Amino acid sequence: MNSKKEPPDKYRCLKLPITSILYKDNEEVKDNMEILQNAIIRTNSITTKTYFLLRLWVLHKYHNNQKIPEITGDTISMCMKSIMKSSSGQKPKGNNAILLDEFQNLNIFELEDGSNLSSILDYYATTMITAIENNIKMRFFDYIKRFVNSYFKHIYQEQIENKEFKKQLYREINLVKNDIINNTLTCDEKYHIWLKENRYKIVPEIFETSYYYDIKVSPYKYLKYMIFMCLELENLNRKSFQFFPIQTNSIPRHIQVDTKALVELFIETEKHQKLLDIWIKETTEIKSGKNKGKPKNKTKGNLYNCLEQNKEFIWNTIFNIKHTRKNYVFDYTIITDGYATSLRFLHKDFVEKEQEKKDKKKAGKKALQGLTKEQKDKIKEDKKQLQKEQAKQKRLENKDKPKKSKKEEQQENPEFPYIDEISKEEL
Repeated sequence: MNSKKEPPDKYRCLKLPITSILYKDNEEVKDNMEILQNAIIRTNSITTKTYFLLRLWVLHKYHNNQKIPEITGDTISMCMKSIMKSSSGQKPKGNNAILLDEFQNLNIFELEDGSNLSSILDYYATTMITAIENNIKMRFFDYIKRFVNSYFKHIYQEQIENKEFKKQLYREINLVKNDIINNTLTCDEKYHIWLKENRYKIVPEIFETSYYYDIKVSPYKYLKYMIFMCLELENLNRKSFQFFPIQTNSIPRHIQVDTKALVELFIETEKHQKLLDIWIKETTEIKSGKNKGKPKNKTKGNLYNCLEQNKEFIWNTIFNIKHTRKNYVFDYTIITDGYATSLRFLHKDFVEKEQEKKDKKKAGKKALQGLTKEQKDKIKEDKKQLQKEQAKQKRLENKDKPKKSKKEEQQENPEFPYIDEISKEEL
């Protein structure tokens, strides 16, 4: 048999009511549940407002003929910061300070309390970037087709009542859509003037290889063309589309809680002083004053430097998780809406790789210590450019590879082998 063994899923989740991982008859559990519910409500309020404010910021750039920049983690972080009450900590510098000022000038929302949510909001920022980019990459060409259809239906709204005319019109505008997407000119001559006037309002004039390839490389370049089509449809009183994802559901969504988020939400220096003394091995001495030479009290802030060594103890303090899955280990992450929860498990084959990633990330943060904001920004920008070049190279390599025929794919991955293809030993 030639069938290949499927690789295991990296992650698996076990969905349970959250009450099944709580300690019983514990007053502290009630307090923790209130903290968790409050965090979920605040997170959803912040992310909902962030989507709307980002959309407003993009539209502001568009209407003022400004380039719409790439939306990065820093962009979303500054947008979130603009709708949260001010907190102690370093003030943004450089480009981040400019972004924060832009968002604050546009913000019309009541400020939210974002305390102890940094880890949870970091996960949401990644989710938001994925949602925004996927909306462009996966729907742009559908929006072109919808726009062209709606535009010419409006132009010929009276004649389209005739079935023969309607069929002919659809055949013709299909060629128009193909011309826009493929950068050709094969449609009927009567559409040439319209194409000449509108083609580069719908798609960029300069692109790399093809629009299908270019949108994968530079998705944000296409945002302004989506906005143009959206506004044109509104002017024609035709059904428009959402060029930018938004979150409108009033029901709080799930949040992802890892070890850092757990410490942020539930651990307090005074309340858990005895535990902190056990968890944190390193001690530092007071350098001045009457207590000079005496050990400093260990704080919640110190615990962030040794999360990996203490994650099991931290989780056991807050939750009673005894569940297991064959060949999987608990990944010290839950996804919850305060009622149901999913425990995330990592396959044993990936544990070492994930640990290497964490160690590499930790080393990277350590390497940035002591550098100026400008130096850090330059390193981040160089890293981004390198990642883009690597992704581009990978796409080009995949593009040149010959596609396998269906027959070849079936031979490599047969669903069910025929009985006459199986040897007697295998039978």
